[in-house]
Amino acid sequence: MQATPLPAYQRLPAGMGSRWIGDAWRLFRDYPASWVVMGVLFFVIQLVLGLIPMLGQFLAAISTPVLMAGFAVAAGRVPSGQLPRINDLFACLSADRVPPFLLLGTVYLVLSMAVYTLAFLLAAGAGFGLPGGVSAGSPMTAAMGEQLLLALLMGGIPATWLLTMAFWLAPLLVLHHRLTPLVALRLSFMASAGSFAAFAIMFVGMTVLLFLAALPFGLGLLVWVPMSLLLPVVGYRSLFAAHA
Repeated sequence: MQATPLPAYQRLPAGMGSRWIGDAWRLFRDYPASWVVMGVLFFVIQLVLGLIPMLGQFLAAISTPVLMAGFAVAAGRVPSGQLPRINDLFACLSADRVPPFLLLGTVYLVLSMAVYTLAFLLAAGAGFGLPGGVSAGSPMTAAMGEQLLLALLMGGIPATWLLTMAFWLAPLLVLHHRLTPLVALRLSFMASAGSFAAFAIMFVGMTVLLFLAALPFGLGLLVWVPMSLLLPVVGYRSLFAAHA
């Protein structure tokens, strides 16, 4: 049942963006073995589900919120001095807890498809269509292809940004406040928009760290993946401090 009234969020300064990254790193640093194992499990589960014919992407998408909630359950042990448990990753898979997370994943998948389709159509409208008499292999065609790629990037990056704002806190809002998926997505977006500068610094910072993590044979992803899954925990604790 949905909590009433909705949890209140704080408006935080830009500097909180880098602090969130630092807090996620410190949380990881204190228990690296547990977080690495949980991050590998998360990655492997997503990979295996994604390989299932026809349904792979759907199953991977709807499983993401319940696994993110599992990370939050594990991180919730730390303030009381307990060790995060690896099986906490599956803490929300019980029959009485999993339905809202699966629904959240489904709603987010549909929303993502709609947003990215719109971004593609806008880019296609800007870049598709060859003038009469222009052959497919001409230099003009190559130039138009580059313009289309640029348009797709310029559409895809803002789309990813907006979707991340709506999703990154949503599993924790469902976990802690039993909000419906649409309400959780809206509240996550509103809280992120209210501290937009902090969110922007976090988003850009983690994007840069992702590229750096992928450089040494991808080994840095062993740290980056758990940190990205711990960021919603530290973000929630500061944005919704009265409820954390």
